[in-house]
Amino acid sequence: NKNKNKNNNCKWQHKDMKNEKHLELLVNDHLEHSCCLQMVKCWFESFGCNHKCLRSAIDDHLTSNMKLHFDLVIKSFDALQQTIRQYKEEINKLNLENETLKVELQLKSKKDEEISYLKQRLGQYQKDNTKLISDQVYLYLYLYFHLI
Repeated sequence: NKNKNKNNNCKWQHKDMKNEKHLELLVNDHLEHSCCLQMVKCWFESFGCNHKCLRSAIDDHLTSNMKLHFDLVIKSFDALQQTIRQYKEEINKLNLENETLKVELQLKSKKDEEISYLKQRLGQYQKDNTKLISDQVYLYLYLYFHLI
């Protein structure tokens, strides 16, 4: 089995030609993974290299375009670093906002407690005031009827 050569001729062959199903699997595997005539994408496609070539030529492409590939990786790395910085800034902003909301919630809770306390005191003052008014009325009536 010779899979690669510089002449772009596929020399692959298999000696066991009797088992068709097995042969079909072997041929498909060869075509997909090792045939020198198979078109392949550059290993640096995810970084932006759109080059496609025969499998037999990929090593030449990789060797002759090292600087391009290095620059693409650096560019991608820089973009990822920038994205990380932006996410960190956003996280910091959200953390600050979260802390502010916690403080506001605590203040609101304290204000609610204070309002509740003041309502309770107001209710007591109203009762006391009603009692005082009632006592004054009773006193006036008492004095009125006893002094006349």
